[in-house]
Amino acid sequence: IWKEMSNDLYDLLCGHEVGHALYTPQDEDEIKSKMKGIPHSYFNVVEDIRIDKKMKIKYPGLRKSYFNGYSELVEKDFFGTKENDVNKMRYIDRLNMFTKSGNMEDIEFNVIENELIEKSHHLETFEDVIKLAKEIFQYSEEKEEYDPEQDGLNSKFTPDPDGDFVDTEEMPSNDEQMDGEETEEGS
Repeated sequence: IWKEMSNDLYDLLCGHEVGHALYTPQDEDEIKSKMKGIPHSYFNVVEDIRIDKKMKIKYPGLRKSYFNGYSELVEKDFFGTKENDVNKMRYIDRLNMFTKSGNMEDIEFNVIENELIEKSHHLETFEDVIKLAKEIFQYSEEKEEYDPEQDGLNSKFTPDPDGDFVDTEEMPSNDEQMDGEETEEGS
């Protein structure tokens, strides 16, 4: 997916990571102590909302790149929604899709979820992120939709050994990889 990316997707990815560098606290011990009890995926989705908003305000030229870049990711099925009903996904994953893709996906939310989305529009500080991530996680636990095995997006893309994201449907299994490695060494 990264080898054939557009300039907009490249700018989106760089802008997003610069946002983490500028706005996400770098002290891992501080982050871990504040995140206690919150799965990383919940914290990450909420922090992404905050930093992406800040980056688009600080660098308005990124707005178009963000829109086009996320459109490209949706088109390439990076989030794994083409064969899955996005409305059957966990709230945290639907929130992530909604904030990144906007109206490109037809995503449904209930009243409580819309209130949480409204709160996400007002994130300013890291403490705001922690507070909202805790609130969203509590809501998810109450709905009994949190499953540690599903912690993260339903992406069909996963990093290969070189760190490039590839379609898991096209990746060789571990056995196939091991067989290939043995063949190369024996040749």
